[in-house]
Amino acid sequence: CDWSSDVCSSDLSNMRYLANNSDPGIGLDWTLETFDDSSWTDGGYGIGYELSTGAEDLIQTTVPSDTLSVYTRAVFTIQNVLTVQNMFLGADYDDAYVAWINGVEIYRSPEMPGGVPTWDADPSSHESSNGLVPDYGELIEITSQAKAVIHVGTNSFAVAAYNRIPLTPPSSDLVLVPKLAINREPPMSYLANSADPGLGLTWTAPGFDDSGWGRGDFGIGYEIGSGAAGLIQI
Repeated sequence: CDWSSDVCSSDLSNMRYLANNSDPGIGLDWTLETFDDSSWTDGGYGIGYELSTGAEDLIQTTVPSDTLSVYTRAVFTIQNVLTVQNMFLGADYDDAYVAWINGVEIYRSPEMPGGVPTWDADPSSHESSNGLVPDYGELIEITSQAKAVIHVGTNSFAVAAYNRIPLTPPSSDLVLVPKLAINREPPMSYLANSADPGLGLTWTAPGFDDSGWGRGDFGIGYEIGSGAAGLIQI
């Protein structure tokens, strides 16, 4: 993950999780920023269990094999909401998942039934890749939903995996490896010159101090007539 583009699942190392084989009695409170998850288990993505073979290196947490759902919480930091250009979500999962940011649902996989997700929701089946490298599939753009709820500072990322209710034989695995990707554009600094600023080309150097310049987004300029009012900001 580089500075301009990604907050990835590997960066969400502060994940905590709760594996449910009975009703934990917390509804959707656990998706809220203010929820106290200090009693939950620390872990790392991916999360789940494997009764057969194939996912031993993918699944990194100890989850009982009779688990119907796993709630996971992690945090990520936004320094400037205005620099967030796009947000994307992906997951390698079995059998279904729902994701929230700051308590607001921003995506549910097509296997999930409608309505408010319950801890024992019974989705249709979807199989994880169970591979050494997670297969996130095509990332899903969640920009409009997510930008409406993110804010400067710490934000909560809550994702739940739901297992097809085991019958006979019981489910052989449960997997959740999400990826949250945030494309950022660093804020632009500018200096409008109606006289010689006396800088030569020093202003092009990486270490130049532009803290006294104006700040904005591209494009930049001025318009006396019409046609560029939406583009030009000075």
